[in-house]
Amino acid sequence: MLVSSGVLLSVSIIKVRKVALRQATGQLDRFFRKKPANGAVESGPSTSAIRPVGKLAFLWKELRTPLFGRRKITAFVVISISLILLLMTYILIAIENGLDEQGVQASYLAILGGVGLLFTIILPATCVTSEKESRCWPLILATTLSDWQILFGKIFGTLRRCVPAWFLMFGHLILFTLIGFIHPVALIHIPVLVAWVIVFFLGTGLYFSSRFKHTTTAVIMNFAFAAVIWGLVPMLMFTYAVMTRTSDNYVESYMNINPLLQGAVVLDGTCGRRRVLRSVTQLRYDWARGSKNAIESTNFLLSSMLGYMLIGSLFAWRAKCRFRRNIF
Repeated sequence: MLVSSGVLLSVSIIKVRKVALRQATGQLDRFFRKKPANGAVESGPSTSAIRPVGKLAFLWKELRTPLFGRRKITAFVVISISLILLLMTYILIAIENGLDEQGVQASYLAILGGVGLLFTIILPATCVTSEKESRCWPLILATTLSDWQILFGKIFGTLRRCVPAWFLMFGHLILFTLIGFIHPVALIHIPVLVAWVIVFFLGTGLYFSSRFKHTTTAVIMNFAFAAVIWGLVPMLMFTYAVMTRTSDNYVESYMNINPLLQGAVVLDGTCGRRRVLRSVTQLRYDWARGSKNAIESTNFLLSSMLGYMLIGSLFAWRAKCRFRRNIF
């Protein structure tokens, strides 16, 4: 792995240097421009393609933006290879008769969900900073668009890019629920968890993206914010409880709203052929403070969803309030 990483880094250095030299000499645009077919002379854009889009101009612009930009072929190759590798793991584990085990299904959902979570943290934090770095943000604010129109355009545009990252996990969930290796109640609990995770990080990502000028800073802050509230804070709370020799019940209650723990509890309670054979009231969810059945866990997950969605909405509102501050 060290040697392969070194080779990949060396190739990247060579390619970056070449692109930087082309850009410095003004050859980058000419290098990427498509050549006209049959020696035809390139002409300017046709005005006949222009059409009015009404009051939802910014939303139209966000929804018309290609998901993969100019890297459609690369994205298609990467997605195809990933699907082939995923199918190969299914076949290999099926040969060993292990697909119906609780640990296997939980691991699949955790890994595929981690991919979706990664995109959900990164993409919202780039939606405003990318406009600032390309010097388009002042032009957008100079139009007659209101801050609310810009905010809703960014929200729907980011959702359009984030949601496909969860398709692999939901495809696995639906497939193996139909086969009978995952309890159907997971089709309720996991979407509830994913819904508030998306809304929460959408709000925080928009806020950090509107507050900072560079994409890297906004992305790091979104990661750091999650690490602080779900990692550092409970660790400090537990350390305080140990040092003062007091009860750590409040620490366990705080851990119950951690999405990683919620995901682990839901996967442990619903994955595996043995769980599928149980009724909803017989399923056990081992939370940090006691065990609950599926109905009680549903109520708790819904209350957590409402709380996190409210916090995410507040962050999005604060992002809207900062659109016209520190523009440059």
